[in-house]
Amino acid sequence: ERSVSDAKLAGDILVYAHSGSCVQVHSVPGKCPVAETVHSEAVRRVFPNSNGTRIVFEDSRGGLCLFNPLDDSTIRLPSTGRVAEVLWDAVDFPVFAAVSAEEGGEGGRRVSVWVSGFSASDGPSVTAVGSLSVAVEEPADPDEEAQRPREGLHQVILAQKKEKSRSEARKEEEVPVGPYTV
Repeated sequence: ERSVSDAKLAGDILVYAHSGSCVQVHSVPGKCPVAETVHSEAVRRVFPNSNGTRIVFEDSRGGLCLFNPLDDSTIRLPSTGRVAEVLWDAVDFPVFAAVSAEEGGEGGRRVSVWVSGFSASDGPSVTAVGSLSVAVEEPADPDEEAQRPREGLHQVILAQKKEKSRSEARKEEEVPVGPYTV
């Protein structure tokens, strides 16, 4: 019997955390497990990229790890605190960012950006690009879609307003943070 703490679908790949400290990658069409990693702490949440080939997971202590199911490598990331979302760059495949769940001391959410890599001599690695604090507005109307991090091309879009009409949407511009060029 497995107790699932979090599950996400990434294309044809199901990624889920179960039995406390296990992250499993499962092929839906093949109906079989593809990869698995066991962590030292209980895994609370999983954040796969769009095709399930890289997964950031958060443990019960707020620690983050990057799991690559293709080579079964797991790398612990520097502490960022609890995470609201992980953003994967759709163009620069190795670039990803974590958005903190709580506001920091500077009055905004902390966005930490990393680049993953691999070298024949050193194996898999993750390099911190940097971090910044970004103010996040809460919607005035609770029924309005909450502003949340969005995936962007060569940029992280942190504020995206809900479209009211096409003419108003043309007048309002999204505010990108970035660009991140590595």
